[in-house]
Amino acid sequence: MERKIFFKLQAEKIRSEIELALHWKTPIIIAVIYSTSHVLVDMKNVLTQEFSVLEKRFVPILLNEDNPNLVELIKDFDFAHSVFSVTGLNNGGGQDQANAYRFLNYHREYFIENNVRLLLWLRPEEFQQMALFSPDFWAFRHSVIDLTRNRATPKRSSYFQGISLLKFPWELSFPDIENALRYRKEMLSEIPNTNEALAIRINLYGEIAGLYFQKSELTKASTMLSEALEIIPHGYLKELKSKLLAGMAILSIEEGNPLQAEVASQQAVVQSKLDPYYLTILAHSRRLNGRNAEALADSLRAVRLMPTDASGWNELGNIYLNLGRFNEGMDAYKNAYTHSNDQRILINQAMLFLSIGRLVDAKECIKDIPCETLKLFIDLSHNSTRELLEKLC
Repeated sequence: MERKIFFKLQAEKIRSEIELALHWKTPIIIAVIYSTSHVLVDMKNVLTQEFSVLEKRFVPILLNEDNPNLVELIKDFDFAHSVFSVTGLNNGGGQDQANAYRFLNYHREYFIENNVRLLLWLRPEEFQQMALFSPDFWAFRHSVIDLTRNRATPKRSSYFQGISLLKFPWELSFPDIENALRYRKEMLSEIPNTNEALAIRINLYGEIAGLYFQKSELTKASTMLSEALEIIPHGYLKELKSKLLAGMAILSIEEGNPLQAEVASQQAVVQSKLDPYYLTILAHSRRLNGRNAEALADSLRAVRLMPTDASGWNELGNIYLNLGRFNEGMDAYKNAYTHSNDQRILINQAMLFLSIGRLVDAKECIKDIPCETLKLFIDLSHNSTRELLEKLC
């Protein structure tokens, strides 16, 4: 059961990435590493169902000694409506059985210029051969999915990853939460179950989820969002669907499952047509999954679309912190603080200084923040660096 769930999550991730590529009319090259043939069969079966939703042709391509040139095998297909699933790279013939890799390297620009959507299925040894015989093509890859480790979530990093400013899509604050919940549940029960009232019902589901989120009752919040998603007809209320998916992503992050958060936020981005808020959630999810290069691209796009959003700039700073790019990270945090005086940005700045041993500068950043407040933010960030941050008090 655990492996089935793992495959389902990975398949959703692949589908979402290809869906984004289709939406933006861009190419995508995804390498999927697998260890045994039954893993390959299981994953392909799951993906076949996923791609049926996209109404795209899932085209299997088997390379061998007689047909080592992938371009020759796919050139007559309609690239706009096809996703190519390629196996057999180690069977390409030639010196070192590497002709298939050499053709990929030689034709590397063809896949980009023609917006090809490509899934490469690689055994661990093929993964190594790819880097050796197709280094230029390999540099064009967009994503690597590793099926050789059977876990649904990555291990949490032991270093400070930055505090986020992300807000729940329905962020409500009431002194009497129970009364606010009761009122909205009564309204939900009274609203007719009609298409005309659907948007009102969805918003009530979201507000109830937001109140549960305020109470830290994440499971109840997730249940409300899931019920709301189930009653939205396909293709309708895309803006509200994006908000629901973003809420699911934030709940997944809070529950320690950034992989599910990435899947939900990718879908939110597709539904919303590049809303910077959802791009920032996607960047945050990918950063937590260790995919900093992709997170950086999402975050840069978000701040270009909304240059006054402190949350987007702060997330960009967090990514630069992970990448060890001090000057760019500090500029991003400064931009964030220009648009918001949120103390969490100052804590992130302090940690950036600490990362290069500048304790005095780090203390200067948070000199006006009480230690109790500082520790509260540290606890909420879910990072195992309290000992390091205590140097600031």
